[in-house]
Amino acid sequence: MSRCEQSILMMPSHLQGRYDERAVQRNIKADQEAFRSAVEDITGTSPERIAPMYSNVWRGYAEQRVTFAQAALEAGLSNDGLLAVLTPSIDPNLLYLVQAPGRSLSRDVWEDVFDDVMLLKGRPIQPKDRPVLPLPNVQPVATTMPVEAGPKITLKAPAQVGEQQQAKVVLKTAKPSIIKGYIKLDGIFMRASIEPATEHELDFTFTSGPEGFPKSVEITTDGGPVVIPVESKP
Repeated sequence: MSRCEQSILMMPSHLQGRYDERAVQRNIKADQEAFRSAVEDITGTSPERIAPMYSNVWRGYAEQRVTFAQAALEAGLSNDGLLAVLTPSIDPNLLYLVQAPGRSLSRDVWEDVFDDVMLLKGRPIQPKDRPVLPLPNVQPVATTMPVEAGPKITLKAPAQVGEQQQAKVVLKTAKPSIIKGYIKLDGIFMRASIEPATEHELDFTFTSGPEGFPKSVEITTDGGPVVIPVESKP
């Protein structure tokens, strides 16, 4: 017995005769087709292809790391100002952010506590609230970013527009570097850690366009851009 049939049996007897299962199914199908047409008109591809792409973008955004310096910038405060605001907090996430150098919060956690930061920011800071914790070391770890080993991405030539392929490469630098946690460009999605390191594992998802896959991808680092060539082979 289907769920719809079970629902009918649970209806009062005088309503059961008015329920038209075929009409309901027609309406559901019409709504599904309208949704599919709207997605295809806006994006140029099907809902089945858009769904994993959207999921990848959202995960990349939600898992992006927010450093102490970035949190201060978004709160409209200096590093010292943010430390003074957060020190009297009782929120464990905010205390985690300020109690040791180099700590960071995921983007979704930071957005959850951002309103609390703004409330604390609006309260006058009393002398007893002055920071007693050491300021995390948020100075840039590298002023230049020479690449020791220039990576290259090789993909299989796509058979159709909208085809997706994944690739992983390791970006090595002479000094610890910080890179942007994710990028979303036309036909390119990338995820990576933004913690300082000399080796960064980059996860890419490429989507082919009318001319195939993009020919290169530019990574943003604290020492400048790094361009990674992309090659498609049969």
